[in-house]
Amino acid sequence: MTMKPKTGGHEAPNHKAEAHEEPKKQEAHPQEIESHLFEMRMEYSKEAMEAIKPSEPSIRLEFFRHDDKLKAEPGQHDNQVRLNPKGRAHARTAGKQTGLNPEMAIIYGSPRERSVETGYQRLFGEESGTSAEMSLEEMIAKVNSNIKYGKKHGVKKNLDFTFEGSPAMSAALKKHFGETKDLTTFMFEESDKMAQENKDVNSNTFSRNAANIASIIKKYLHSLPRWEQITKTSDKKEHYEHNGNQIQRLFGTHGSVLEPFLLRLIKHAEGETAARDFIKTMPDGNSFDFSEGYSITISRNNKGVPIITVTHKNLNFEITEDLLDRIISERK
Repeated sequence: MTMKPKTGGHEAPNHKAEAHEEPKKQEAHPQEIESHLFEMRMEYSKEAMEAIKPSEPSIRLEFFRHDDKLKAEPGQHDNQVRLNPKGRAHARTAGKQTGLNPEMAIIYGSPRERSVETGYQRLFGEESGTSAEMSLEEMIAKVNSNIKYGKKHGVKKNLDFTFEGSPAMSAALKKHFGETKDLTTFMFEESDKMAQENKDVNSNTFSRNAANIASIIKKYLHSLPRWEQITKTSDKKEHYEHNGNQIQRLFGTHGSVLEPFLLRLIKHAEGETAARDFIKTMPDGNSFDFSEGYSITISRNNKGVPIITVTHKNLNFEITEDLLDRIISERK
């Protein structure tokens, strides 16, 4: 197992990568859209197109917290709470700084609609005909009008959070989130022990959330050989090369869901004190800031060995599948 920290500046073969070269021309179920590559015909800015350079095949995963949300209306389920105008605009601005390519990307979110909405504003911030004033339904309609088949987003339950476990865990999570506003510290220090003591198998805990993200990354790691084959043998290989030979997946989620995986990496590489120090730098004691997250790139090094690079601001880790397996095995 190796991990190289720097400061500065899948399922097995039958899942055939997410970008199948010959998708059926029909609308795909959201949970099945990973088997398709959705081609879009939208207008790209000159700057965005010039930023796309041909390269060796790779897979890019963007994990991020949803942006600023509206206050829930009386009786409204939290799943239905959307972004407020400030949140839509900020998500759009955040996306413009990432160099994402809508031609090669698919959005995933939790069952809470603001996570998917953040993904749409993040991915399509450079697209003509879209704006921060558009509702989620309007954004989806605009994007769908430019897609030959399928959908551009799906829902993953393992990107969600829950406060509905045992009474003790539920009370503790709500307290640390809503009152003391130190949810990440609680997750890091106490959540796994409390869940075990209360025989709680449903609540989010530090090790469970870290393992969920690691499992997603591992799935895409196993997709790399199939994607490499497609870029070399498909009759669309010139199209893929023009778009950088990189498939991209966006994962919109929530505070406390993302942070444990990154904290695991810091702890493994630099020790527990470094992980605690990182928590102190977070602008919100509960979680990352709005639209904040980390980027994963899966590719091969010059020796042909698959590498996984994790980047968050000035942190940069190169990790192996062995470390993913360790994080998954540490789930409690």
